[in-house]
Amino acid sequence: YPRHGYSGLSILSLSHRSVRLVLALLPVIGTAPFALVLPSSRSALFYPAIVRALSSGGTVFIKWGQWASSRPDLVPPQLAEIMGRLHSNAPAHSFAFTRAELESQLGARVDTHFDKFDERPVASGSIGQVHRAELNGLPVAVKVRHPDVGQLLR
Repeated sequence: YPRHGYSGLSILSLSHRSVRLVLALLPVIGTAPFALVLPSSRSALFYPAIVRALSSGGTVFIKWGQWASSRPDLVPPQLAEIMGRLHSNAPAHSFAFTRAELESQLGARVDTHFDKFDERPVASGSIGQVHRAELNGLPVAVKVRHPDVGQLLR
C-alpha cells in the first residue's frame, strides 16, 4: 500500500462494495415506513427484506444475522425466526467455482480424487458450502469456502 494507506484499487473496491450495500439496503428503507404504520406488513415485507439485505451483504452481514437469529430477546421473535434461515440457506456459489477451487487445491480433477461428488450443496453458510461426496467408498462432507472469503477475513 502507498504511504497514505489505500491504493487506487482498494478505493475502487471499497466504493463498489459501498454501492452494493446501499442497493441491498434500499428495499429495507423502502418497506420501513409500511412496517411502522402496518405492523402486519413486518413479517410479509420488512423482515424478509432485512434477511435479503443481510444475505447480499456478504460474510460479515450473514454472520451477524445468524447471531441475531439466536437472540429473540434482542430482535422480534418473528424476525429471529426468518433470520434463522441464514444458518443453512445462505447464498451458494456455483459448482464451477467449487470444481476450480478443489482442482486447484488437489492438483487434479475432482473425479480422480472422489468416487462420487454431488454438485448441489447440502448447505451453504456465511463462510462456505458443504457438498456430499464419496472417498474410497466412504461418505464424506467436503467444505469449500465462498469466493473472496479468505480476502475478506484477512
